[in-house]
Amino acid sequence: MSGTWIQEEIKNMEDKKEKPKKYGFATIPPSIYKGREENEIRLVKVFKRDGWKCQLCGKKLKPKDRGKFIDNAPELDHIIPWAKGGEHSYRNTQCTCRKCNGDKNDKELGQLRMFG
Repeated sequence: MSGTWIQEEIKNMEDKKEKPKKYGFATIPPSIYKGREENEIRLVKVFKRDGWKCQLCGKKLKPKDRGKFIDNAPELDHIIPWAKGGEHSYRNTQCTCRKCNGDKNDKELGQLRMFG
């Protein structure tokens, strides 16, 4: 089968007539979210907590750049990635710039928080 592993998971899921969950623009196959607690995360709350600063490179980020396709755009990052079993919680999320978040990919970088 060609394509990425997530495309293969979605195809397998469609063959079994399972429905994926939608998170923003992402479609998450059941094998990834199965058995996980779902918590609503407010992006701005995480960005404010982290002082609108990239937690990986330390760069100051601007709220007006949120959602833009530029290196300095603030993004929500899972410290322990979803793809590796990380939880969707305040203590497992951090503010990063788009460049660092893209470079990080599915690596575990950052400091897991004791409290949200």
